[in-house]
Amino acid sequence: MRVSYYKLFTLLLCPVTLVLGHFLSYSSWCNVLEGQSSKDGWLNAFFVKRGWFWTSLIGWWCAIRYNSFGRHQRHSLVRYLVLTVWWYVFTQGLWFGIAPIMDLIFTLTGGSCRFDVFDDSGNLSSLFHDSMSRRVSSLKKIYGLLTGKGVEETPLLEHSLNSIRCALNATDCQDGGEVSIEPTELNKFIRESLYGDVPLNTSATCRALGGHWTGGHDPSGHIFLITLMIMYLLGELKVFGKKALSRIARGKKYVAKSFIDLFDNGALWNVVNNKPRDMVHFMQLTVILPPLVFVKAFSRFCVQIIRFIVLENPIILLAVLLMMWWWSFLVTSVVFHTLTEQLSGLIFAYLVAGAIYWNDHWFIDSAMR
Repeated sequence: MRVSYYKLFTLLLCPVTLVLGHFLSYSSWCNVLEGQSSKDGWLNAFFVKRGWFWTSLIGWWCAIRYNSFGRHQRHSLVRYLVLTVWWYVFTQGLWFGIAPIMDLIFTLTGGSCRFDVFDDSGNLSSLFHDSMSRRVSSLKKIYGLLTGKGVEETPLLEHSLNSIRCALNATDCQDGGEVSIEPTELNKFIRESLYGDVPLNTSATCRALGGHWTGGHDPSGHIFLITLMIMYLLGELKVFGKKALSRIARGKKYVAKSFIDLFDNGALWNVVNNKPRDMVHFMQLTVILPPLVFVKAFSRFCVQIIRFIVLENPIILLAVLLMMWWWSFLVTSVVFHTLTEQLSGLIFAYLVAGAIYWNDHWFIDSAMR
């Protein structure tokens, strides 16, 4: 079977990027990316964690605008539905009340949700989450839950709340009570007060309670999700790419004209084209008219750009999204997770996405039977 260069690019982009990121992790680039990346940064929080929504929105908007339906409609829909189901059962939930596959792997390999908030000295433990911002965020969640769950008022509760307040304020304050309580007792009390003896087997619930997901093999959900998104967008781009590029070529001259109009209102040109009758008219042409004309032209240019990109050529949004996902993939492969966790996330993504885009017709025919 002959394999096209585009198919090879689609299938090899993520594995090659993972290898590149692994080598970059040993270079000075690692320190640069670590300083600029954060699990709670705006790119990760607003885009990557909601990545399947943005990918679905832009992917289907492109399909609608470029009329790539007809005989391709059912194929695109089947690919999308299969990838969506696989994304959901792997990262969100295997079934109602059952943890997703990635969390089941984590707990089966010895992982758990921990609430080791304080170390043996009674200070905020450096092992409680992997960054200070996450420690502070989790402490606030725990404090809010302890004060809002109707927990019975006991010396342990008061001591726990006082210790959390001290940790949040970064002060080395001491409890005023006469009873000395060990940090391990505080950690145990916090854990039992939040969820009792019921095992926490999902990372989402653990995060919601302020716990720390640690201990087992944690397949990289980011690598898994971004791989699906990149392959899906590249796969759909093949359907309408030629039509989209020809449309850009036809429409770019109108955007260029709007851009040129921004600078076609200088004071000198106004004087040359409209001979001033008197000084007042001269001031209007040289001082008042240019900024007004510029604002009007700039508004028209902005509308033209939005129309050109969003309505007429959404492939530009798709290309920007692809670059964003690729960059996030590279950063994740350099900074976050171990290599084995990254590989497991990639392999699980390829179990389905690889089958779809290696032999599309065979997969679609099998799925429709």
